[in-house]
Amino acid sequence: MPNATTRKTGLGDATRRAADRPISTASDAGLAVSQPLMRLVAQATSLTDVLSHLHRRAVTSARGTTALLFERNTRSGALHATSGFALDEIPADPWIPSRSEEEILAGAFARNTPKLVAQVRRQLPELAERLLADGVLLVPLQQNGEPVGVLAIGVDSSITSIPSESLSDIADAFVTVLELFRLRENQALQRDLRVVLEDFAAVIGARLNLSDGLDAFCQGANRLFGADRTAVWIHDRRTHHLVCAASDPESTATGARVAVVDTTAPAALAMRRPHAEIHPTTDTAMTITVPLRGCRRALGTLVLEGVRLEPGREFAALDGADELGRQLAAAIENIQLLDDVVRSRHELENTFDSIAHLVAVWDRGGRIVHVNQAFARRVGLTRDELLDRPLDQFVGPELRAWLADQTPVSVAGHIESPVSFEVMDPILNGLFLITVTALRNHSGDQVGSVLVARDLTAQAKLLAEGEELRRRLLQSEKLAAVGQFVAGIAHELNNPLQGVLGHHELLRVSGVFPQNLRRAVQTI
Repeated sequence: MPNATTRKTGLGDATRRAADRPISTASDAGLAVSQPLMRLVAQATSLTDVLSHLHRRAVTSARGTTALLFERNTRSGALHATSGFALDEIPADPWIPSRSEEEILAGAFARNTPKLVAQVRRQLPELAERLLADGVLLVPLQQNGEPVGVLAIGVDSSITSIPSESLSDIADAFVTVLELFRLRENQALQRDLRVVLEDFAAVIGARLNLSDGLDAFCQGANRLFGADRTAVWIHDRRTHHLVCAASDPESTATGARVAVVDTTAPAALAMRRPHAEIHPTTDTAMTITVPLRGCRRALGTLVLEGVRLEPGREFAALDGADELGRQLAAAIENIQLLDDVVRSRHELENTFDSIAHLVAVWDRGGRIVHVNQAFARRVGLTRDELLDRPLDQFVGPELRAWLADQTPVSVAGHIESPVSFEVMDPILNGLFLITVTALRNHSGDQVGSVLVARDLTAQAKLLAEGEELRRRLLQSEKLAAVGQFVAGIAHELNNPLQGVLGHHELLRVSGVFPQNLRRAVQTI
């Protein structure tokens, strides 16, 4: 085919040599398909060996010259040439039938019988160039009523009759062989996938580190697909970037970033695709991109570069890449969820330990299941030493008796209000306000209780000091009142005394009083 990408096939010489051994009749061809085929399938290690046999039988039965087997891509509907007969090269470009070509193919599939197209260069010009023939015989390949491909046999345009029965048998043989080897490939692929995922899970389980696990995964994916490079890109939702989390070999620096809206980066483009895709990069190598999708959102992309596949294995590679992507996405999502749970637990632990009050949680049997650092410090033990020990050992007798009577119990699913009690506890060494709340599971059943002891010792000391200050202030106020009262009395006495003293001074100075009274006046 002019200007078309082609690939070498090992079927040309083999099928030409096989064609030199003709089969005598069409009925012999049908028998030849059924009898040695099962033995050949059982012993063959390569699909090419079996297809070579079937191609030879089909071309001989149709008295043709060349043949191409097209397998239908269930993703796009395109027809891909995967093997051929008496052709040195098989075009790698898919055959995407035009509307008129689609009608011709639809007619063959509707009747499920071979269809002879004599004017192939006018009706199917692209196929004529691929087969290098003037006429073509289209043999539909169907499975459970669904088209899986078509066998195109190049024939001479002068042929007017075709052995429909024997070709139908051969078509069934093609479908059976393709399905059988597809199952074999899937089985082998699943086994290899399982090995890669088991290695990945082993690293994750041993180290609980996603980066280390992804490094091991990239190494396994390289071996599985024969890739030159494998990279895993994780979606950072906060920055809307894809971050390279792992690469083998490290051709892409770990931590490299690509914007999710970048239309030139394969990783960013693949994240928006529903399935794995193949992107040819050279005549022999290609890049496979696989979207990683979780239950609710996109997780990232798996990119395999420098993949080299045998002709006809593209479909199996895409199916395997999709399966690998699904398994990897599930593992990444589980690890991220686990990280979220661990982070939340650490945050809760830090919050729990930052509470200054004494907090203890015990089960229905009265044994401690959790305490905060404040409680552990108060009793002088570590949290591990307190676990599964009776709470009664760490509280005084008065509080112990109150807890036995006041611990909330389940009453028809009703959530009781917390109960409180103020007590001076000799073991906890202080005055505490005790609050007890029922601990319930998701069904509302009580599974334990929570004690919160608020230390009132410092507060009681402050209250005592405040009371003493109030008493002293009251005494000061009393003294001030007495002083004010005395000052008032002194004022009331001083006013008349001033008049007396004034007149006395006048008497003394003027001397207008008998001399015998001078001593008395002086005394006054």
